[in-house]
Amino acid sequence: MIDLTDTEEIKKIFKKYNLAPNKFMGQNFLVDKAVLGKIVEAAEISKGDNVLEIGPGLGALTGALLEAGAKVLAIEKDKKLAGVLRDLFGANKNLKIINADFLALDFEKLISDFVLRSSASKWEAELLSGYKVVSNLPYYITSPVIKKILSWENKPSRIVLLAQKEVAERICEKPGQMSFISVFVQFYAKPEIVEIVKPSSFWPKPKVDSAILKIIPREKTKISESEENELWRLVKIGFSSRRKTLANNLSAGLRLPREKIEGILKLLGFNEKIRAQELGVEDWVRLLRKLDSGK
Repeated sequence: MIDLTDTEEIKKIFKKYNLAPNKFMGQNFLVDKAVLGKIVEAAEISKGDNVLEIGPGLGALTGALLEAGAKVLAIEKDKKLAGVLRDLFGANKNLKIINADFLALDFEKLISDFVLRSSASKWEAELLSGYKVVSNLPYYITSPVIKKILSWENKPSRIVLLAQKEVAERICEKPGQMSFISVFVQFYAKPEIVEIVKPSSFWPKPKVDSAILKIIPREKTKISESEENELWRLVKIGFSSRRKTLANNLSAGLRLPREKIEGILKLLGFNEKIRAQELGVEDWVRLLRKLDSGK
Protein backbone atom coordinates (compact mmCIF):
# COMPACT_ATOMS: atom_id res chain seq x y z
CA MET A 1 0.00 0.00 0.00
CA ILE A 2 1.25 3.49 -0.87
CA ASP A 3 2.28 5.68 2.08
CA LEU A 4 -0.33 8.45 1.87
CA THR A 5 1.58 10.60 4.38
CA ASP A 6 4.64 10.78 2.08
CA THR A 7 4.45 14.04 0.14
CA GLU A 8 6.54 12.62 -2.71
CA GLU A 9 4.11 9.73 -3.10
CA ILE A 10 1.19 12.17 -3.01
CA LYS A 11 2.82 14.24 -5.76
CA LYS A 12 3.24 11.09 -7.87
CA ILE A 13 -0.46 10.30 -7.44
CA PHE A 14 -1.41 13.83 -8.44
CA LYS A 15 0.82 13.63 -11.51
CA LYS A 16 -0.54 10.21 -12.50
CA TYR A 17 -4.15 11.38 -12.31
CA ASN A 18 -3.46 14.91 -13.58
CA LEU A 19 -4.65 16.49 -10.32
CA ALA A 20 -3.71 19.46 -8.16
CA PRO A 21 -4.86 20.53 -4.66
CA ASN A 22 -8.03 22.58 -5.02
CA LYS A 23 -7.70 25.70 -2.84
CA PHE A 24 -11.34 26.60 -3.45
CA MET A 25 -12.39 23.27 -1.91
CA GLY A 26 -9.96 23.65 0.99
CA GLN A 27 -7.84 20.63 0.05
CA ASN A 28 -4.94 20.33 2.50
CA PHE A 29 -3.82 16.73 2.91
CA LEU A 30 -2.78 15.41 6.32
CA VAL A 31 0.75 13.95 6.12
CA ASP A 32 1.55 13.49 9.81
CA LYS A 33 1.26 9.89 11.07
CA ALA A 34 1.35 11.00 14.71
CA VAL A 35 -1.67 13.27 14.16
CA LEU A 36 -3.51 10.48 12.35
CA GLY A 37 -2.88 8.25 15.36
CA LYS A 38 -4.21 10.88 17.74
CA ILE A 39 -7.40 11.30 15.69
CA VAL A 40 -8.03 7.55 15.72
CA GLU A 41 -7.27 7.48 19.46
CA ALA A 42 -9.65 10.38 20.16
CA ALA A 43 -12.37 8.57 18.22
CA GLU A 44 -11.73 5.43 20.31
CA ILE A 45 -11.86 3.28 17.21
CA SER A 46 -12.05 -0.44 17.82
CA LYS A 47 -12.53 -3.39 15.48
CA GLY A 48 -15.96 -3.41 13.86
CA ASP A 49 -16.80 0.27 14.53
CA ASN A 50 -18.90 1.94 11.83
CA VAL A 51 -17.42 5.26 10.72
CA LEU A 52 -18.81 7.99 8.48
CA GLU A 53 -15.90 9.94 6.96
CA ILE A 54 -16.62 13.20 5.15
CA GLY A 55 -14.04 14.50 2.68
CA PRO A 56 -11.51 11.64 2.76
CA GLY A 57 -9.31 13.21 0.08
CA LEU A 58 -6.60 10.73 -0.88
CA GLY A 59 -7.39 8.51 2.08
CA ALA A 60 -4.63 8.97 4.67
CA LEU A 61 -7.18 9.06 7.50
CA THR A 62 -9.29 6.43 5.75
CA GLY A 63 -6.33 4.07 5.80
CA ALA A 64 -5.67 4.73 9.49
CA LEU A 65 -9.33 4.02 10.33
CA LEU A 66 -9.34 0.80 8.33
CA GLU A 67 -6.07 -0.28 9.93
CA ALA A 68 -7.68 0.23 13.35
CA GLY A 69 -10.46 -2.16 12.34
CA ALA A 70 -13.23 0.28 11.38
CA LYS A 71 -15.75 -0.12 8.57
CA VAL A 72 -15.82 3.19 6.71
CA LEU A 73 -18.45 4.90 4.58
CA ALA A 74 -16.55 7.74 2.87
CA ILE A 75 -18.34 10.69 1.23
CA GLU A 76 -16.12 12.56 -1.25
CA LYS A 77 -17.40 15.56 -3.21
CA ASP A 78 -14.49 15.72 -5.68
CA LYS A 79 -15.26 13.24 -8.48
CA LYS A 80 -11.62 12.76 -9.43
CA LEU A 81 -10.52 12.15 -5.84
CA ALA A 82 -13.34 9.66 -5.37
CA GLY A 83 -11.98 7.78 -8.38
CA VAL A 84 -8.45 7.80 -6.96
CA LEU A 85 -9.78 6.49 -3.65
CA ARG A 86 -11.45 3.60 -5.44
CA ASP A 87 -8.20 2.76 -7.20
CA LEU A 88 -6.20 2.91 -3.97
CA PHE A 89 -8.66 1.10 -1.70
CA GLY A 90 -11.07 -0.61 -4.09
CA ALA A 91 -10.33 -4.12 -2.91
CA ASN A 92 -11.07 -3.37 0.76
CA LYS A 93 -14.43 -4.86 1.71
CA ASN A 94 -14.64 -2.61 4.80
CA LEU A 95 -14.71 0.60 2.74
CA LYS A 96 -17.61 2.05 0.75
CA ILE A 97 -17.09 5.26 -1.23
CA ILE A 98 -19.83 7.64 -2.38
CA ASN A 99 -19.09 10.56 -4.69
CA ALA A 100 -21.46 13.26 -3.42
CA ASP A 101 -21.72 16.62 -1.68
CA PHE A 102 -22.35 15.70 1.94
CA LEU A 103 -24.11 18.99 2.75
CA ALA A 104 -26.62 18.41 -0.04
CA LEU A 105 -27.52 14.90 1.13
CA ASP A 106 -30.16 13.58 3.49
CA PHE A 107 -28.37 11.07 5.73
CA GLU A 108 -31.00 8.33 5.92
CA LYS A 109 -31.80 8.70 2.21
CA LEU A 110 -28.08 8.57 1.48
CA ILE A 111 -27.77 5.26 3.32
CA SER A 112 -30.91 3.84 1.71
CA ASP A 113 -29.78 4.82 -1.81
CA PHE A 114 -26.35 3.38 -1.10
CA VAL A 115 -27.89 0.12 0.04
CA LEU A 116 -30.09 -0.12 -3.05
CA ARG A 117 -27.08 0.38 -5.32
CA SER A 118 -24.80 -2.04 -3.51
CA SER A 119 -27.31 -4.54 -2.08
CA ALA A 120 -25.38 -4.16 1.17
CA SER A 121 -28.37 -4.15 3.52
CA LYS A 122 -26.11 -5.07 6.42
CA TRP A 123 -24.34 -1.71 6.11
CA GLU A 124 -27.62 0.15 6.42
CA ALA A 125 -28.62 -1.72 9.56
CA GLU A 126 -25.21 -1.25 11.14
CA LEU A 127 -24.84 2.44 10.29
CA LEU A 128 -28.32 3.30 11.49
CA SER A 129 -27.83 1.39 14.74
CA GLY A 130 -24.58 3.05 15.78
CA TYR A 131 -21.69 4.91 14.19
CA LYS A 132 -19.02 7.58 14.64
CA VAL A 133 -18.05 10.52 12.45
CA VAL A 134 -14.31 10.97 11.92
CA SER A 135 -13.07 13.47 9.33
CA ASN A 136 -10.39 15.87 8.17
CA LEU A 137 -12.86 18.36 6.74
CA PRO A 138 -12.26 21.22 4.33
CA TYR A 139 -12.30 24.02 6.90
CA TYR A 140 -14.87 26.19 5.14
CA ILE A 141 -17.59 23.57 5.74
CA THR A 142 -16.77 22.73 9.39
CA SER A 143 -19.63 24.65 11.00
CA PRO A 144 -22.36 23.62 8.52
CA VAL A 145 -21.28 19.96 8.73
CA ILE A 146 -21.39 19.96 12.53
CA LYS A 147 -24.78 21.69 12.56
CA LYS A 148 -26.15 19.17 10.05
CA ILE A 149 -24.91 16.15 12.00
CA LEU A 150 -26.14 17.42 15.37
CA SER A 151 -29.56 18.11 13.85
CA TRP A 152 -30.03 14.44 12.95
CA GLU A 153 -32.34 12.32 15.03
CA ASN A 154 -29.88 9.43 14.70
CA LYS A 155 -26.75 11.13 16.00
CA PRO A 156 -23.31 9.48 16.09
CA SER A 157 -21.86 8.33 19.41
CA ARG A 158 -18.97 10.73 18.87
CA ILE A 159 -17.57 13.14 16.31
CA VAL A 160 -13.85 13.73 15.86
CA LEU A 161 -12.81 16.37 13.35
CA LEU A 162 -9.67 18.13 12.29
CA ALA A 163 -10.80 21.75 12.24
CA GLN A 164 -9.34 25.22 12.01
CA LYS A 165 -8.07 26.12 15.48
CA GLU A 166 -10.06 29.37 15.59
CA VAL A 167 -13.31 27.57 14.76
CA ALA A 168 -12.64 24.81 17.31
CA GLU A 169 -11.96 27.42 20.00
CA ARG A 170 -15.15 29.29 19.09
CA ILE A 171 -17.18 26.08 19.43
CA CYS A 172 -15.69 25.41 22.89
CA GLU A 173 -16.09 28.97 24.25
CA LYS A 174 -17.48 29.71 27.71
CA PRO A 175 -20.09 32.36 28.65
CA GLY A 176 -18.55 35.74 27.99
CA GLN A 177 -17.32 34.81 24.52
CA MET A 178 -20.19 32.65 23.24
CA SER A 179 -21.47 32.72 19.65
CA PHE A 180 -24.37 31.07 17.86
CA ILE A 181 -22.25 28.04 16.89
CA SER A 182 -20.96 27.52 20.44
CA VAL A 183 -24.49 27.67 21.88
CA PHE A 184 -25.74 25.30 19.18
CA VAL A 185 -22.99 22.70 19.60
CA GLN A 186 -22.99 22.84 23.40
CA PHE A 187 -26.77 22.42 23.48
CA TYR A 188 -26.54 19.10 21.63
CA ALA A 189 -23.10 17.92 22.71
CA LYS A 190 -19.96 18.32 24.78
CA PRO A 191 -17.08 19.68 22.66
CA GLU A 192 -13.40 19.45 23.58
CA ILE A 193 -10.13 20.39 21.89
CA VAL A 194 -7.84 17.35 22.04
CA GLU A 195 -4.70 18.84 20.51
CA ILE A 196 -3.41 21.73 18.41
CA VAL A 197 -1.97 20.75 15.01
CA LYS A 198 0.63 22.87 13.21
CA PRO A 199 0.55 23.71 9.46
CA SER A 200 3.63 21.50 8.91
CA SER A 201 1.38 18.45 9.38
CA PHE A 202 -0.30 19.14 6.02
CA TRP A 203 0.50 19.36 2.33
CA PRO A 204 0.11 21.98 1.06
CA LYS A 205 0.61 23.83 4.35
CA PRO A 206 -2.43 25.91 5.42
CA LYS A 207 -1.87 29.42 6.73
CA VAL A 208 -3.50 28.69 10.09
CA ASP A 209 -3.16 26.27 13.00
CA SER A 210 -5.61 23.40 13.25
CA ALA A 211 -7.10 21.43 16.13
CA ILE A 212 -8.39 17.93 16.76
CA LEU A 213 -11.94 18.58 17.96
CA LYS A 214 -13.88 15.90 19.82
CA ILE A 215 -17.66 16.27 20.17
CA ILE A 216 -19.73 13.87 22.28
CA PRO A 217 -23.48 14.22 21.50
CA ARG A 218 -25.84 14.20 24.47
CA GLU A 219 -28.32 11.34 24.67
CA LYS A 220 -31.27 13.69 25.18
CA THR A 221 -31.90 17.39 24.71
CA LYS A 222 -33.32 19.46 27.52
CA ILE A 223 -36.42 20.65 25.68
CA SER A 224 -39.18 19.48 23.35
CA GLU A 225 -38.88 19.56 19.56
CA SER A 226 -41.30 22.47 19.30
CA GLU A 227 -39.27 24.43 21.83
CA GLU A 228 -36.07 23.72 19.88
CA ASN A 229 -37.28 25.67 16.85
CA GLU A 230 -38.22 28.61 19.07
CA LEU A 231 -34.88 28.38 20.87
CA TRP A 232 -32.81 28.73 17.69
CA ARG A 233 -34.96 31.59 16.48
CA LEU A 234 -34.37 33.31 19.83
CA VAL A 235 -30.61 32.69 19.81
CA LYS A 236 -30.26 33.96 16.22
CA ILE A 237 -32.10 37.15 17.14
CA GLY A 238 -29.98 37.50 20.27
CA PHE A 239 -26.75 37.37 18.27
CA SER A 240 -28.05 39.52 15.40
CA SER A 241 -25.85 42.43 16.49
CA ARG A 242 -23.05 41.56 18.92
CA ARG A 243 -22.40 45.21 19.79
CA LYS A 244 -25.94 45.78 20.97
CA THR A 245 -27.39 44.64 24.27
CA LEU A 246 -29.44 41.47 24.30
CA ALA A 247 -32.52 43.49 25.28
CA ASN A 248 -32.15 45.73 22.21
CA ASN A 249 -31.72 42.77 19.85
CA LEU A 250 -34.66 40.85 21.30
CA SER A 251 -36.87 43.92 21.40
CA ALA A 252 -36.31 44.54 17.68
CA GLY A 253 -36.47 40.89 16.63
CA LEU A 254 -39.44 39.86 18.77
CA ARG A 255 -41.23 43.20 18.48
CA LEU A 256 -41.55 43.56 22.23
CA PRO A 257 -40.94 46.67 24.36
CA ARG A 258 -37.31 46.86 25.47
CA GLU A 259 -38.47 47.56 29.02
CA LYS A 260 -40.36 44.25 29.08
CA ILE A 261 -37.26 42.33 27.92
CA GLU A 262 -35.10 44.10 30.49
CA GLY A 263 -37.62 43.22 33.20
CA ILE A 264 -37.49 39.53 32.25
CA LEU A 265 -33.68 39.59 32.25
CA LYS A 266 -33.71 41.07 35.76
CA LEU A 267 -36.12 38.37 36.94
CA LEU A 268 -33.64 35.78 35.68
CA GLY A 269 -30.83 37.44 37.61
CA PHE A 270 -29.11 39.15 34.68
CA ASN A 271 -27.97 42.72 34.24
CA GLU A 272 -30.35 44.52 31.88
CA LYS A 273 -27.33 45.53 29.74
CA ILE A 274 -26.12 41.95 29.24
CA ARG A 275 -25.05 40.86 25.74
CA ALA A 276 -25.84 37.57 24.01
CA GLN A 277 -22.27 36.27 24.25
CA GLU A 278 -22.48 36.32 28.05
CA LEU A 279 -25.24 33.68 28.22
CA GLY A 280 -24.62 29.95 28.50
CA VAL A 281 -26.83 27.22 27.03
CA GLU A 282 -28.96 26.83 30.16
CA ASP A 283 -29.47 30.59 30.29
CA TRP A 284 -31.00 30.59 26.80
CA VAL A 285 -33.39 27.80 27.75
CA ARG A 286 -34.45 29.69 30.89
CA LEU A 287 -34.91 32.88 28.88
CA LEU A 288 -37.02 31.10 26.27
CA ARG A 289 -39.35 29.66 28.88
CA LYS A 290 -39.68 32.96 30.72
CA LEU A 291 -40.56 34.74 27.49
CA ASP A 292 -43.12 32.03 26.65
CA SER A 293 -44.71 32.25 30.08
CA GLY A 294 -45.00 36.02 29.75
CA LYS A 295 -46.94 35.93 26.47
